[in-house]
Amino acid sequence: GDGIQINAGQALQNTAHHFYIGRNESWGNKQTGFWTKQAVDVIFSQNISHDHRPSNSSDGDCMGGQYGPTYVWYIYNKLYNCDYGIRIASDSDLGSAGDIYVIGNEISRIGPLGTYDPNSPWNEAAISFWGNNSRYVINNTMWGVPAGVMSPDSTGFIHIENNIIGRNQPLGRDIWLDGSVITSSSRVSN
Repeated sequence: GDGIQINAGQALQNTAHHFYIGRNESWGNKQTGFWTKQAVDVIFSQNISHDHRPSNSSDGDCMGGQYGPTYVWYIYNKLYNCDYGIRIASDSDLGSAGDIYVIGNEISRIGPLGTYDPNSPWNEAAISFWGNNSRYVINNTMWGVPAGVMSPDSTGFIHIENNIIGRNQPLGRDIWLDGSVITSSSRVSN
């Protein structure tokens, strides 16, 4: 499966807390490099994750989470050669879905090995939010990616500030927030 996965399960989310995963390298796993499910206060810092591709149980993410983790920090990681850089997948109403912070990461050479559909906010991107409510994307460098920050989620907000985005897909989007609620409540600057 994953290089590292933190998962307490729905009823036990608050028992899995205060994890620091730093300065590791993970590559070529069946699922992802670094992942969290139901957990609280998780930090992924200064890790290297690369060469994770889709399988029968994964979309090929370098790192991310799902099922509503709370207070998760992705800071100063180097991610490359995956279909998604950092992806927060569906909450599925399992966890409490608290704040997610994506700060100072280098994300490059992200994208599908096959075709890319520029008309879907569910597509591969450097940073994808399919779940959680409060998301912060600050000071990241995304280079050679099909899209920068994408979210098909219609709830919550995303604060996007001081990012560099260089796409390799001519029809990709730098930022795509899909839905009037998330669009009106989010902030994008610099």
